[in-house]
Amino acid sequence: MTVYLARKGFHYSPITIHKYMNTEMGLYAIVRPKKPEYLHGKPHKVFENKLAQNFTVLQGESRY
Repeated sequence: MTVYLARKGFHYSPITIHKYMNTEMGLYAIVRPKKPEYLHGKPHKVFENKLAQNFTVLQGESRY
């Protein structure tokens, strides 16, 4: 709005324009609501090792 008025020949400070937009014209910025923060849910059920698989690594930092 400041640039628009300056192009039309009216030179006012941005604060003055902001005040008039809020009080006289009733214009306000549309603020998007924040996304809700991450909520930790319940941990999934850990099943027992029925296949008796060995998940130990023989060598550290190994590639498959």
